[in-house]
Amino acid sequence: MPAENQVFTNSQPVSVQAAITDNEGIHMIHLAVTDIMSGGHMLHFEEHFDGRNYSLNNSFPVQQGRSYLIEIEATDHHENRTKKHLTVFVN
Repeated sequence: MPAENQVFTNSQPVSVQAAITDNEGIHMIHLAVTDIMSGGHMLHFEEHFDGRNYSLNNSFPVQQGRSYLIEIEATDHHENRTKKHLTVFVN
């Protein structure tokens, strides 16, 4: 996963990677990337999954002078949710 407030160059796609675990089992993974300036979705990914470990690996193209909100949410079979969000910038 990128670091909070990480800066990327215009020619470099941003890779979103995360290791997601749950002791009883993951039910759903949701990833959304939003262009903060326009409000448009750059990436929307959802997967229903039945296992304890999941490796998220996606990327999205970027535009110069923009910032992006990355949100990851994982839900287990008991509807417990964990969310992580961060902002990255492109110069």
